[in-house]
Amino acid sequence: MSLSFLLDPVFIAAFAVLGLILSPALILFSIYYFFFIYKKIFYFFMSPKLVQLYVRISGADETAFKNCEKLFSGIHGMRQNIFEQIFFIQNRFSFEILSRKDGIFFYVVVPKKYAANMEKQIYGIYENAEIEYQPLSHPFDRGTYNLAYELKQTGSKFLPIKLFEEKQEPLNTVLSTMSKMEPQDSMMIQIVISPAPVTWIWAARRILSSGDNKENYTPPPGFKEGLEKKISSPLFYSQIRLLSVSDNLVRAQINLDNLLSTFNQYNDPKGNSFNKKILVTNSGIIRNLLMRYINTFDFYIPLLDVKLFCNNLILNCEEMANLYHFGNKNIQVPGVKNIDYKKSPPPGQISDSGIILGVNKFRDVKTLIRISDEDRLRHTYILGQTGTGKSVFLFSQALQDIVRGKGVCILDPHGKDANDLLMKIPKHREKDVIYFKASDVERPFGINVLEAENEHQRNNVVNYFIELLKKLYDPHNQGFAGPQFEQAVRSSMMTCIVDPEATLVDVVEVIRDPEKAEKYLDKVKDPDVISYWRNQIANTTAQVRAEQLGYFISKFTKFTSDTFMRNIIAQPKSSINIPKIMDEQKILIINLDKGNPNIGEENAKFLGLLLVPKITYSALARTTKIEKGESFEPFYFYVDEFQNFATDSFNTILSEARKFKLSLTVANQYISQLNDEIKGAVFGNVGTTVFFRVGAEDATFCTKVFGGEEQSPFKEGDFAYLDKGNCYVKLLVNGQPTKPFYMNIDMKMMMPFEDDPQTAKRIIENSRNQYGRSVDGITDFIQKRFNEFYKK
Repeated sequence: MSLSFLLDPVFIAAFAVLGLILSPALILFSIYYFFFIYKKIFYFFMSPKLVQLYVRISGADETAFKNCEKLFSGIHGMRQNIFEQIFFIQNRFSFEILSRKDGIFFYVVVPKKYAANMEKQIYGIYENAEIEYQPLSHPFDRGTYNLAYELKQTGSKFLPIKLFEEKQEPLNTVLSTMSKMEPQDSMMIQIVISPAPVTWIWAARRILSSGDNKENYTPPPGFKEGLEKKISSPLFYSQIRLLSVSDNLVRAQINLDNLLSTFNQYNDPKGNSFNKKILVTNSGIIRNLLMRYINTFDFYIPLLDVKLFCNNLILNCEEMANLYHFGNKNIQVPGVKNIDYKKSPPPGQISDSGIILGVNKFRDVKTLIRISDEDRLRHTYILGQTGTGKSVFLFSQALQDIVRGKGVCILDPHGKDANDLLMKIPKHREKDVIYFKASDVERPFGINVLEAENEHQRNNVVNYFIELLKKLYDPHNQGFAGPQFEQAVRSSMMTCIVDPEATLVDVVEVIRDPEKAEKYLDKVKDPDVISYWRNQIANTTAQVRAEQLGYFISKFTKFTSDTFMRNIIAQPKSSINIPKIMDEQKILIINLDKGNPNIGEENAKFLGLLLVPKITYSALARTTKIEKGESFEPFYFYVDEFQNFATDSFNTILSEARKFKLSLTVANQYISQLNDEIKGAVFGNVGTTVFFRVGAEDATFCTKVFGGEEQSPFKEGDFAYLDKGNCYVKLLVNGQPTKPFYMNIDMKMMMPFEDDPQTAKRIIENSRNQYGRSVDGITDFIQKRFNEFYKK
């Protein structure tokens, strides 16, 4: 076939004309395609580093979702200039909701340089938000099948979707569908946005003005109003992706379709609606999802009304706030990861000396919380349910004092914390430790209740012991330990106490057989005690005495007839000298281990009630040093479950111990464990108060302590939902209480020492050998004393 027609001038002219017509279109297409490929490559190799923010809002927060419009308005201000838009990647921000079996999580993924700005934007709307920086997450860590949809707008991009009223909550429907996950399932909503140029608003206004200028033009119902509403706030290029992951293909598809159906609630018959795109591959959507990809290339010349195809959604701030906002009180869907309790910043003034209590973490700022030694002399009270971290908090403070070379006494009713503490004792303090293990039946320590150096101490010993008995047998003052009981105990103890080797066993024998009191009366100087035996008891028949005193005796013999207890309380000399321990800054660790079958809870409580008064009145005895003008170091006393060992004189200890440099740190689980007098003493005298998680009833009380519903920064729900290791504190700083604030117990910071079982073993053996006594020796003493003093 001849090709001579190609040389025909007419053909050449026609081809030239066709080229002139097609060239601009080819050029424009080439430019578009170049930048499309260029940006794809840029995404892969030169994409700005993205940062993921994990955002949680308080479950009690009442912020309306419409407030999030401010967040998106702020994001629109981060738009790049035209040069950066063409040659670099336009700033994109991904708002994501990820659902798994373990909960529903809210994320915001932003360019690293805008992360701090995004934080401020979120905090500006949600004051108590908690934001955590995390590596980019993905939902592909479980199921085998990954299915995805990308959404499109079915109507004109200039028309809005259906918007909800402020009292409604559009995410309830969406999140309810996402909340029903199997262990191998996950679902994700990803909305990637990028600020759209102002040319879109110009185009919308051009449409409005051209419609107004046309004669006999009637726009569709609601079109004009919808268009005006659309451009009333900044616009975004947007891409919405839905993902479903499962180990079952059918379930993955059902979950994805169910999630897609929830977007029907945004359908506006007079405006816009969502539907899935058809001509997009599943693998392509997933790849774009992982890259947080959005193609923002768009070209519009208003004067020529030339606009290239845009493969994105166009959404404004109000639409975005309807589609994405953070879960708070208004979202009633199980599994949404909220902040269950409020956090607050620390007070402006914190001591720069003393021990570390914890760390305040607020808005990614960490503040070390310390308390000075002077403020600790006003005492510390700790309240919290079991397993909340209060015991570890208490013992971490004790360890810091030990490391600093301070004198310390720790009373542990359980035993575990005392054992753990032993393994962390530093080498330089190992020889200072006295370890009293109550369950050691082979070499028991001795506790002589009747030890006293002078008449004043004797009265104190008797008074404390009577309070001990009331605590054990008449805690609610119902009259079980009445005047007769108190007189019998007081007279018997004041009688026996004149003998340096007398013990509680002697007191029981004197109560049982009043004639044995004669052996002591020649040394007794108190006329009331002498009159009690020689007048009152001597004129009472044996039968009446038996009826009256039988009840008293039964209370004592419960302990003196128990071999385990008798070997402790029948020793004439106490193994440990409390005043000496205080003066020499030693370490006394008391392990009552009430769960041990050798002890039992009642015996453990009795031993604690014997020891606590010994420590407290030893501190009060420092008054002689004060009178002489002698200086002495503070002594730190830690008591867990102190309600078991707090008698009515405890208020005196709390109010006066500061003068004698005895610092008390006490802890218990429930307010109801304290009677009114002890409760009044605690909250009337304690300087620093620490509340871990508590029950509903105690939460009400804690709120009142912190100022009531009106003044307390924390509400009842905050106290009831604190995580383990987190607490609220009202701290004493320079003698003045601070506003309550949140604190986290950072155990690695406060207890950095590695466990050393060998250290614990050496301390235990040294204490047993030095302070414990053989059972045979104790038995011989008891037998010899009976033979010498109680033979008729």
